[in-house]
This record gives sequence, C-alpha cells and structure tokens, in this order.
Amino acid sequence: MITDADIKKMKKVFATKNDLPRSIREELEAQKPEWVRVISERVTKDIGDKLDKHYVLLDKTFGEVKAMRETQQMHHGDHNRIDSRLDRLEKKANLPPFVD
Repeated sequence: MITDADIKKMKKVFATKNDLPRSIREELEAQKPEWVRVISERVTKDIGDKLDKHYVLLDKTFGEVKAMRETQQMHHGDHNRIDSRLDRLEKKANLPPFVD
C-alpha cells in the first residue's frame, strides 16, 4: 500500500500535472530560435501600432458623437424655450394653439 510519505517522495522525483506544462514552456522557450523571437516582437509591435491607430480613430469618433449630442441637447432646449414662449403668447393674445 502507498502511504502519504511515499506520495511526497514521488512528487519530489516526478513532475506533477501542474509542473509539466510549466517545464514544457520553459524548455520550449530555451530552445526557441532567435528568428522566432524577432518575428514575435515584430508582430507584437505591428499589432500594437494598428491598435493605437484604431484607438485614435475611436477617440476622434467618440469626440464627434459627444459634440453632436451636446449640440442636439442645446437645440432641444431652444425648442422648449420657443414652445413655452409661443404658449404664453397664444394665451395672452387669446389665440387657438398652433399645434395640438
């Protein structure tokens, strides 16, 4: 029968399922040729550059949307002021409402 002490001794000698992936990654990293590192760095840089361009474009677009929304809100406020003034004038002049 295997005891807990035997299991502890085996864990010291054999790789566990948790240790194996890390050791495989370390081994592959150690044996990776230089051109793979160069390509990986270049791809990372190119993707980063493209993402930066997209973020700049998104920031510009969101800025325009925000400006349009603010303009629309101001325009809506103008309409509210005009409507309330028209209502007051209609009441004062005893005119029927312009729009029901």
